[in-house]
Amino acid sequence: GRATEDENAIQKRLLRARLEFKYMEQYDYIILNDSVEAAARRFANIIESETMRTIRNKKLIESFQNIKE
Repeated sequence: GRATEDENAIQKRLLRARLEFKYMEQYDYIILNDSVEAAARRFANIIESETMRTIRNKKLIESFQNIKE
């Protein structure tokens, strides 16, 4: 795990993070990893929201639109 990484591995990880920061504005979502539980909850919320997008639910929308009055 990360608690056992040597200084070289830590520096590589930090360099990679700094490179990724340059592109943050291009990301659709940012998940702050301040705690495992909070990050996991944020990730799950994104997944749930994405599955509910109208573009992914055309058949459901169509079924509602075809309900007879």
